This record gives sequence, structure tokens and C-alpha cells, in this order.
Amino acid sequence: MAAFPYAVLATATAFSFLAWLVSKILQPDQSLSHIPLVKFKKNNTAKRYVARSRSIVHLGYTKYLKNGQAFRMRNPIGGRDQVILPMKYLDEVGAAPQSRMSFPLFSSQAFLLDYTEAPQQTDTAVHAVKIGFSKNLGQLIKAMHEECIAAYGDTLPKGDGWTSVSPYPVFSTTVARITARVLAGRELCRNREWVRIMVDTTIKVMVSAQIIRFIYPRWLRWLSRWLVSGSRAVSKNRKCAARLLSPIIERRTTPNRVGEEKAIDGVQWLMDAKRGATTARDIADEQLFLSIASIHSSSANMLSIVYDLLEHKEYLEDIMEEIKQTLVEKPEWTKQSLGKLRKLDSFMKESQRIHPVGMVAMQRSAVRNYTFKDGLHIPAGTQMSMPLQELNLDPDIYPSPETFDGYRFLKLRETTDPNKFHYASVSEAAIGFGGGTHACPGRFYASCELKLMLVEFLLRYEVRLEGSRDGKRPKDRYHDFSIIPNMEAKLLVRERREGALVG
Repeated sequence: MAAFPYAVLATATAFSFLAWLVSKILQPDQSLSHIPLVKFKKNNTAKRYVARSRSIVHLGYTKYLKNGQAFRMRNPIGGRDQVILPMKYLDEVGAAPQSRMSFPLFSSQAFLLDYTEAPQQTDTAVHAVKIGFSKNLGQLIKAMHEECIAAYGDTLPKGDGWTSVSPYPVFSTTVARITARVLAGRELCRNREWVRIMVDTTIKVMVSAQIIRFIYPRWLRWLSRWLVSGSRAVSKNRKCAARLLSPIIERRTTPNRVGEEKAIDGVQWLMDAKRGATTARDIADEQLFLSIASIHSSSANMLSIVYDLLEHKEYLEDIMEEIKQTLVEKPEWTKQSLGKLRKLDSFMKESQRIHPVGMVAMQRSAVRNYTFKDGLHIPAGTQMSMPLQELNLDPDIYPSPETFDGYRFLKLRETTDPNKFHYASVSEAAIGFGGGTHACPGRFYASCELKLMLVEFLLRYEVRLEGSRDGKRPKDRYHDFSIIPNMEAKLLVRERREGALVG
């Protein structure tokens, strides 16, 4: 009897392999041979794509995309080649329904969500957050500001002595706490277990996907949810999150709550969207998905902007004066007063332009065979994206693209359209937040969150790059299509003395 579980496992594994083999044999021809292939001439291995995809994207951009033609390249995550689309398809991709070109399907493929035990995107969560932010962002600024101050107070040094600080954990914890205040509400935003779950799940999903991809063949990946420690941790986090949310949901669904105002937070938005037909596990999973979608990207952007402020100190006096003048006019931050920080906004957008968090944007997977209006055919299951970094560094779009001009977008707002070129805007030349009807629904929230974090960091602390001899920001790291600001570098931080400027 002791051998029975192993016999079952062996049988299941054999069937999995056979099913995978049959699917490969019977799979209809879904060739991408009509799309030019760009590859390394030598050492065309998967490992090389993980480290050096940028050179392939650059070659494909100059040779094909600039001429309006798509190209394909090896997919670092394995499987069919991925297709990089030229910008002429932006409107069509942006308008395509998720039933045809799907970001959730892309995420599932890219991050192996079915094997990492990760919560997945739902239409309810995206819609609820989009409506919630559009109606309530102005009312949330005060709470976001309070949480930012509290988080910095708990994570940054006190006193006038210089202290070595690892900045990414500080910023990711602060983002997690502000996000928790907005999405999970007052009850959970300072609950250490909740904040830990938000940050830990984000990291575990990313790391587990990499482990599974490189260790387990496709026909054995179903085992990884039990064998990979990160996947087990994600499953445990989901259960813990549901446990923490359960009493809050129960209290809010109790009838006859006379005189109690409805909460303005993501829990309530999701409950209202589901009209009461929900469970703590459903809400917890959607909270975790939204956190995964926001915590790393916002934390990485914050770190990158701080690095650029330390390298380009010539902008600091102007930006600090703008902040202080805005506070003189209105001592409490509001959505409107944050909007007046035009110099800071321009600097943020320039930092995002030169140091985006990815080489590509507008990622989608074809749910079924798709043919563009001009006849380009994309087989079902194919991953697609558009060039972000190359677009940002194209001299035909941005003059002197390699030069950091912190007021580049401020000048564009002053000389062309004052309502365009702000940090959260999307256009044919700015796709960092996506585009079309499916542009990131939280981008205006992210803009306000980063401004509050930057304002408090600059006003309350002096900061320097530790060990920097030339004053340059630490080099970014590249992995697949990800661009990651250096997370090993440290800052020297102390509480600000009156009149002192950054580093």
C-alpha cells in the first residue's frame, strides 16, 4: 500500500506526457513563417535572450518596425516565437476586446499563473477599480498622504546622522501600505501581516515563474504547485489574506448598519460590483492581483526617479521651490494641487522615458486566430507586444533622445497642448501605461501616489548615493524584457536640516 501514491503519481505523469505529445502531433500548423525572424547569428540560445534581448529588439525596430513591418523573435519563456508589432497597429490593438487580444491570457502565459498558484485578473476587479478611482481619487489623497508619512516614519532613519539604507524595500513597503489603504481600507493598511502578504506574493509569483520555467518541462509543470516552495507560499498567502478580510466583509454585509457611512476603498468597490454575491476568498484574490499589478512597477519607478534626481541635481532647487510654493497656496495636498507640480511631473515622465520598467508594452496574446485589417495573420496563442524602449529613444520622436531633459515634457505642454504630455497620459508616442480602451486604469492613481512619495521624501530627508564616485545613477539590469533599476545600490539618508538640499 505504501507504494500506491507513487504509482498514482507515475501514472499521472505518464498521462501528462502523452497528452502533451499528442497535442504537439495533432496541433494544426500555426506557422509564423510569414513574419521575418530576428535572431542572434551565433549562440542563439535561450540563456542569451534572457540577458540580451535588447539588442534583438533594437535590430528588429530599425530594420522592420520603423518600416511598418512586424518581426518575430525567440520567446525567452519558451514556446512559439513572440511577435513585435509596429506602431501602425496601436489603435487596432488598443481597441480590440479582451476576447480577441487578451492581456490576462498573456499574463497567464508569461508568469505561469496556473502553476504559481497566483490569483488572476478578473473583469470585475479591473472595472471596479477603474470606476472607483475615477469617482473617488480626489477623496483618497489625504489618506494616501497620511499613510506615506507613516510608512516613511517606520522605515527611514531618524536623527541627523547619515544612515545606509536599501531603498527598494523602503519604497515597496511604502507603496504596499498606500495601496493597502486605498484597496483594503483603514482596517488593514497598517496590519503587518497584510502588508507582508502583498509584497511577498508579488515577489514569490515572479521568482516562482522563473524557477518553474527553467526546471520543469511543460508536461511536468502541473507538479510545481506542490514542489516549488514559492508556489506553496503564494497559496498560503491567499488563504491568509482571505482570513484577514473575512471579518471586514462580514461586518460590512451586516444588515441595518444605521448611520454608518459606506467605506471608500477597493474592498467596498469590489463588494458593490459583485452586489453581495461574493466570498472573502474572491475579494482577497482580487486584492492580491491588483497588488501584484501595481506594487513592483510603482516601486521600481519611484527608485528610478530618485536615482535620476540624484544624478541630475541641477533640477532639485526648481522642483523644491515648486513644491513649497504649491504648499503655500494650499497647505494640504489635493488632487488639484498635485496637478500643479508640473516640473516634478515632467521630470518623472522623462525618467520613465529613459528608464522604463520594460522594453515592450501593450502585451497581448491572441485568444483565437486574428487577422489585422491589413491582412497580417496572428495564430491563436501567439504573444504580441509593441516597442516601448526603442520608441522612447527614437530621434524621430524625441530630439536628442539619449539626453536627459527633465523639462522636456513641460516645454511640450507649454508650446503645444497643456492637457497632454503629463506623467499619466497615453498617446502614440507614450505607451508606458498602454493605450486605447484598455490603458492602465490605475495610472492617475499611480501618478498621485508617486508624487506624494517624492514630495515627502524630498521635504523630509537628505539623501546621497552611497559609494558613488562619479555621481551617476547605478546601471539598470536587464532580464528578458524587464528593465530593473539597480536594487543592490544603497542610499545615505538622514532627516533634513533646515535649508538643506538633496545629496
